[in-house]
Amino acid sequence: MRKLLIAPLTFLLVSVWPVAAQELPSAEEIMKKAILKMISDNELKGQKFAYTKIQTESDLDKNGDEKPRSQKVKKFSVSSNPNGGMLEKLIEENGVLKKSKPKHEETMADGKPSLENIFKPGRYNYYLAGLSELEGHEVYTIGFNPQSQSEQPEFKDGFKGEIANTILNNLYGLIHIDKESFAVLRAEAHLHTPELGVAPTATLHRFDVVTNQQEISGVLVGKKVVMISSYTKFFFFNSFKKLTLEYRDYMPK
Repeated sequence: MRKLLIAPLTFLLVSVWPVAAQELPSAEEIMKKAILKMISDNELKGQKFAYTKIQTESDLDKNGDEKPRSQKVKKFSVSSNPNGGMLEKLIEENGVLKKSKPKHEETMADGKPSLENIFKPGRYNYYLAGLSELEGHEVYTIGFNPQSQSEQPEFKDGFKGEIANTILNNLYGLIHIDKESFAVLRAEAHLHTPELGVAPTATLHRFDVVTNQQEISGVLVGKKVVMISSYTKFFFFNSFKKLTLEYRDYMPK
């Protein structure tokens, strides 16, 4: 399973074109434009589209294979929140339809850190690896790794927020950004610090995530996220899981 996840990273590293003798913007300039587009398009997404999210969670064995009958599949409808952001409503779980819930019971969609928060200033060092091609798009390939801890952002929004921030501050990987629109089409991240202590009683052994996005009518929207994590909690409870998010059926408003 680990080889499968890292395969796209390896392939794109091999296919990156050299940047010598080319006048290209710096990695920081590219990232600044990409983050501005992410923020702008995140607002436009709610204004222009409603869509469906498929969330699949699976337990993995020690070899990284899915355990039998461990898969949980949830289907959500996602629409804009009049007060800002997006709302999601569970409509199906493991093939069983769910009754519509009152609006006040709907939850904010995708509460995990947004890409613009993940790549916020101060968190990573960036370097331009070169130009490459991704699904017919010419892209800048940007590498990133953690800045020194004293330079990295702090997160003070509760215990879970602190854990998320600790993980984000310890990632490295590649970002693939459309050369024309500066859309982040793919981001791949892996744990930089092995056996990372994320809490007094919790250790993260592995964290791999691949995020794919697409442009619809010029607006950057989600396509697919695959995340694999392995951690130990309270010194004896071990968890090895895979989470997949698929975004489908974008409908204009």
